[in-house]
Amino acid sequence: MESEVKEEYIWTLIAKCAAGECNEKELIMLNKWKNEHPENSEFYNETVSVFKNAGMAINFDDIDEDVAWQKIKGRIDARKKKVKRLNLSVRVAAAVVLLLGFALSVAIWQKNRPEMNKVIAGAGEVVTFTLPDGSQVTLNSGSELTYPYVFNEHKRETYLKGEAFFSVVPGKDKPFIVNGGGFKVEVVGTEFNINARNDDAEVFVKSGIVKVETGKNRVVLTKGESALLHPDQNYLKKNNKPDINVIAWKTGRIIFDNTPLHEAFKTIENTYDINVEVEDSSMLKNRIINANFEKQTAEFILNTICDTYHFRLAKKDGGYMIKYNTANVD
Repeated sequence: MESEVKEEYIWTLIAKCAAGECNEKELIMLNKWKNEHPENSEFYNETVSVFKNAGMAINFDDIDEDVAWQKIKGRIDARKKKVKRLNLSVRVAAAVVLLLGFALSVAIWQKNRPEMNKVIAGAGEVVTFTLPDGSQVTLNSGSELTYPYVFNEHKRETYLKGEAFFSVVPGKDKPFIVNGGGFKVEVVGTEFNINARNDDAEVFVKSGIVKVETGKNRVVLTKGESALLHPDQNYLKKNNKPDINVIAWKTGRIIFDNTPLHEAFKTIENTYDINVEVEDSSMLKNRIINANFEKQTAEFILNTICDTYHFRLAKKDGGYMIKYNTANVD
């Protein structure tokens, strides 16, 4: 039984790799199987050769998808039951049927799939994924990125709502573009963060060079710089000393260095996508915090601050309220 499962899996690997759909791990496994016995390698080579020659004669645009798939599926099931009793040449023919069936399913999917893909990070989650060009994106909570399944030959264009960190694969002849509400960011290969959660947006550059445009205004940013922009007001301002916690939501590290409490609470709000309210604004007057937090929860950090200043932390509407501790008012 185990050998049957293995052989069926090998057939699937051959089909995927012949159609160009194998990932690196699957390719390694297939190569290992090919090297186990000369007949395996011979079987693979003959199968792929026949498949490619047969595939060249197929016009997928003229196929009745439902009828064709049912026919091929029937042939696949019949061939697989007999595979152990067949000689090499017949096994090759059987494998080609499987390969053509796989190629047909890929073609049908490509024909019917939408041109654009959308990735959404739900509330309280951070999602990391890879774009068609190999660039990596990390979406913050409540954010979404729309991009084509295949970038065109001239540019790599995406559309962002919310906040995301981009690690872009270099491509001088194919600029990477992020569009937001009224602004555009263009790079050729760099790491940067865009926070467009509110009306005001911010672009921070971790490495490389980034161009930011809104209306007729444009700035060029380098490592460690950021730009604040307000598309509705056609406002764009360069900042050479951005907030050190600008990508804390991604790294999980928050640094407070003589930080006023009202700024600390704002950082916690931005990092964890929560609301932090204060019972009385006078509680924050002339109060600062010095502390580093590494991958701690928002509640842990807020409790630490409250313990320091004898405040009390209460949950409120999915967020938090900072109150006086009536038992020990400071």
